[in-house]
Amino acid sequence: MEVQKLLNSHNINYTKARLAKDGVAIYPNTPTDHRKMSSVLTDRGKEYHTFTLSEERMLRVVIRGIPAGIPPSEVQLDLARQGYPGAIVHRMTGRQNKQEMPLVPFQAQADQESIVQLTRCCSLVVRVERQRKQQAATQCHRCQRFGHG
Repeated sequence: MEVQKLLNSHNINYTKARLAKDGVAIYPNTPTDHRKMSSVLTDRGKEYHTFTLSEERMLRVVIRGIPAGIPPSEVQLDLARQGYPGAIVHRMTGRQNKQEMPLVPFQAQADQESIVQLTRCCSLVVRVERQRKQQAATQCHRCQRFGHG
């Protein structure tokens, strides 16, 4: 009831609100209502969880072929010079040995789809591909534990 009064007082429209396992699930009508609701709940110090709007999602790609000796900041500068200013660039490391791999994940704006055709970065020939979604955790068929096959 308190949340309903709060949303109504700020003219935030929603299609439905229902009781969920760990709170109340609220479905705003528009992306603007979603943003307003998030800011109101944050300002009031209310604890909440939300999903990223589809129009705010970043394009996530992996650049293959950049040796471990080249720092991510240099990769980011080179991509910015080529017209791809990215939000986040870092180096991938191996799961077990924690050594740097020749893979650099890069988040670009959704409208920068042409980055997939990129062939050169830091004066090297590279291959750019969309980042694969994480697979479900591997589970051993013998011991039923997770993390190995």
